[in-house]
Amino acid sequence: MSGLESYVNNTVSIITADGRNFVGTLKGFDQTVNIILDESHERVYSMTAGIEQVVLGLHIIRGDNVAIIGQLDESVDSKLDFSSIRGMPLEPNLQLTLGGLVQRNRLGLQALIDHVQHLAAEI
Repeated sequence: MSGLESYVNNTVSIITADGRNFVGTLKGFDQTVNIILDESHERVYSMTAGIEQVVLGLHIIRGDNVAIIGQLDESVDSKLDFSSIRGMPLEPNLQLTLGGLVQRNRLGLQALIDHVQHLAAEI
């Protein structure tokens, strides 16, 4: 399958190809990596305000829009003060690159991280 079985019923963070960040409990997925999240929210980043967390509840993300998915360490995440964290939303170029790298080239996570760091240094 896709290696996501171990994430089921655990909290995950998902970055989509269009640059959005969703967090929730992975309840299921299919062969095209369509994702079902429960108790989910979207984290909206801004340079002028803290991270806004928009409650979504049960949410489905299309597999062709999933760029990165990883298990979230809830003990670390619960200690973060999101109202004081500032961050730039993903730029359109970076959004396309993330989706393209993951979907077309099937790069490993480390290669993806290295590439994103290189792109961020150029911005």
